Formats: sequence, structure tokens, C-alpha cells
Amino acid sequence: MEDAEARLKLSNLSIADYGAIPNGLFHFAPPSRGKVSFDLRWSGAKKRGSFSNPTNPFRMDFVQTGAHITWSGRTGGDSFHTTGGDQKVNFAQIANESNGVFFGEEDDDSNNRNGH
Repeated sequence: MEDAEARLKLSNLSIADYGAIPNGLFHFAPPSRGKVSFDLRWSGAKKRGSFSNPTNPFRMDFVQTGAHITWSGRTGGDSFHTTGGDQKVNFAQIANESNGVFFGEEDDDSNNRNGH
């Protein structure tokens, strides 16, 4: 999280394509087979912070960043994809959180940052 950069890249993930939201919710018709690929990148720290709630064992350290995504999908004979150019990003964040039995434990990365 120090560099505020992360990437999630996925290629040719098989999905069920229901074609429309009502069909996805109520399954009026069986889905078609589809594939999706995407490349999501977070970068450029804008704001850093943390949040902790010992009552509901939860802690999060976060960095709000910029983000950019490219995406493509295909189902049957149809294909879709993002186009080049600027994207408006309303919110992007990289976070490290701990909860439940892991609440209060330091991870290896935070130990390295603190010189332990």
C-alpha cells in the first residue's frame, strides 16, 4: 500500500450471461455462455486513512487512488469492449483490513513498515 499501486487482471473468465437484469434475477430463460476479460489498475495516492471498530472486531488501513479499467466480453456472436480515452472515476480505494479472529494481529507488511 505504500506505493498506492495495485492491479487485477483476468482473462477469459467463463460467465453465465442472462442477457437482462430481470432474467438474471428471476431466471425466465436459461443463460448463454460468455467470457469476460478485464485489467483494473489503481494508482496515485489521493488520501490515506484508517478505521478501527473494536466492538465489531474490524480494522482497515486505506489509500484512495485513481483507477483505470479496460474490459471486454463476448457471448454468442456478440462482443463488447471499452474504448480508449479518459475515464471518470468517482471512487477508487486500496485497503488492508483485518476482522474476526485476525483483528488486532499485525500482518507481515505492516511489521516491515514499522521496522519490526
